[in-house]
Amino acid sequence: MNAIAEDLGKVDELVQERWDRLALYHLTDKQVKALLGNKNVYAQDGWFPARYEFEEHAHGRPQLLLVTRGRLTHSDGKMNYTQGTNDLLVVPANLVHTAKVGDEELEFWMMTRRQ
Repeated sequence: MNAIAEDLGKVDELVQERWDRLALYHLTDKQVKALLGNKNVYAQDGWFPARYEFEEHAHGRPQLLLVTRGRLTHSDGKMNYTQGTNDLLVVPANLVHTAKVGDEELEFWMMTRRQ
């Protein structure tokens, strides 16, 4: 098992306690851009732990949770992600969680899918 797969296994264990359904989707750069509806978003091709949150939200739209390693900073009302295993830049976010895996901090954020 490679390092990324091992990390995802640890992430899965962490989030399983809080969310009962976690699925892995292999997202390419184009797929991430399509999901976010934002041409300025860049993501390396690779495995991203992701799931849809099916609880009721405003307008009845589901939300998408993406989990990755790195730091998130606030800028102009957006979350900017830097220095991680998989890069996601300028991701609009409305909820952030932090959890630790070993000595590393993992950032969890939830964002509304755009139409």
